[in-house]
Amino acid sequence: MTEQTAQRRVRLSKSKYQTGLQCPLRLWFSVHERELADPLSYSSKRRFERGSEIGVLAQGLWPDGVTIEATHLQPLDALEQTREALAAGAPALFEAAFEHEDVFVRVDALERLADGRWRMVEVKSSTKMKDEHVTDIAVQKWVLEGAGLEIASAELMHLDNTYVWDGTRDADGRPVYDLARLFAAEDATALAEAYQPQVAETAAALLAMLHGAERPEAAIGSRCTTPYDCDFRGTCHSCLPEQYPVTLLPFVTGDQLDALIAAGVLDIRDIPDTFRLQARQVERIRPMLTGEPEVLRDPRSEFARWRFPLLFLDFEDFQPALPLYPGTRPYQYAIPFQYSLHVLHADGRLEQRGYLHTGSDDPRPEWIAHLLADLGDTGTIVHYSHHESTVIGKVADACPEHAEALLALRPRMADLEKVVAACIGHPGFIGRTSMKQVLPALAGEDGPTYHGKRIANGEDATTYYHDAVTGFLSPEDAAAVFADLEAYCAVDTLGMVEVYRALAGVREAGGRLVLA
Repeated sequence: MTEQTAQRRVRLSKSKYQTGLQCPLRLWFSVHERELADPLSYSSKRRFERGSEIGVLAQGLWPDGVTIEATHLQPLDALEQTREALAAGAPALFEAAFEHEDVFVRVDALERLADGRWRMVEVKSSTKMKDEHVTDIAVQKWVLEGAGLEIASAELMHLDNTYVWDGTRDADGRPVYDLARLFAAEDATALAEAYQPQVAETAAALLAMLHGAERPEAAIGSRCTTPYDCDFRGTCHSCLPEQYPVTLLPFVTGDQLDALIAAGVLDIRDIPDTFRLQARQVERIRPMLTGEPEVLRDPRSEFARWRFPLLFLDFEDFQPALPLYPGTRPYQYAIPFQYSLHVLHADGRLEQRGYLHTGSDDPRPEWIAHLLADLGDTGTIVHYSHHESTVIGKVADACPEHAEALLALRPRMADLEKVVAACIGHPGFIGRTSMKQVLPALAGEDGPTYHGKRIANGEDATTYYHDAVTGFLSPEDAAAVFADLEAYCAVDTLGMVEVYRALAGVREAGGRLVLA
């Protein structure tokens, strides 16, 4: 066996073990047919990278720790460097490598205790322990003990969302966090030990599958998104119809989805009458079965209560994992940085306003000032979903000096999504009422569109904005992102205008209400 072959032989890592638990076929693809993976979005790539950055930040809790520098493509080198660091008496190791029965793990932090035992720490960017974290830790503990280490405790270290950053920065302007307060550790030893007896058998079965000649069989279903989104859905879900796949059944539960797929039902329209559905699911499915839009209630009765000018408003906000602004917490909800406003006057005139904060400082003060000025004192503020009202409440809590003015906006607010949900059924909605589903169904091909744009959803917007204002992107790329953000947010509010016009055009025909 050559050195290169030894480095690359089939092993299970802790992440591959987790993948195999979720779906053996996903594990097979990740090892043997990686080329089938769906393209990795910018947001997904940056989410992984930020998780790694948080892991590196946590290393500051052990200032004398030693980092194992070998990459994930150099497992033998990592094992050797780990042995050397252990022999040298390192007080703590980062990314230490261990192997047992062809299961290979890299440990985020391994602390040597005075009695010769070890404290094993897994670092996550979440704010609490999850079931999948326990199995992750159990696999590591099993491998380390199999390699001869005595583990005193196995812990999960995650971000503490009660920590408030005081704004301290270093000489280069980078945030300085109190790591002992930024991170919280939870003892997972007992939970990991309860699961550990399953590790050897499960690992052996997964390795045997990987050494086999045939792909394993695995049905699609709830496992495709739980606990993680599978990156091979483009391959496995090719069996689904394009228009009404059963995976898009509104309000579907995991048990419902798995039962339908097991029964061979792949199209929403093929769900048998004997299958138990919720009443709200039946109502949402009906337009798909008839192929016709339906007006359940007259939306004009709601619109009659609205007052011109109609101010169609949409926010973009983000929740940075690591606080960027003094007085904020990890994942603080919510920090708005942009709004778009389309103003529809009684005479039909339409104008667009908006604000995007492009500086690296806290966007909220300027955002509030511009928002209050643009909304004025008259007119109904039309938003889509409860999000805008919720954000206004959160910003009022965080900025009490503006609370009175912000909260005074709420009585003027009207939720257009509630009107859509209560009044209109449409086969193009596929049972959903999100703007991205409703707009193309009601406005058609000539309406505002998100398609073909770099920023086409909320996750893209927040990810690109974060990278633009923190200096991760070059000034040129940041400027392009800001332009894309303005275009994206404007589609949201112009789309609301089009949806409003479509609903306001409801008329009577043949003794019933229809869309114009």
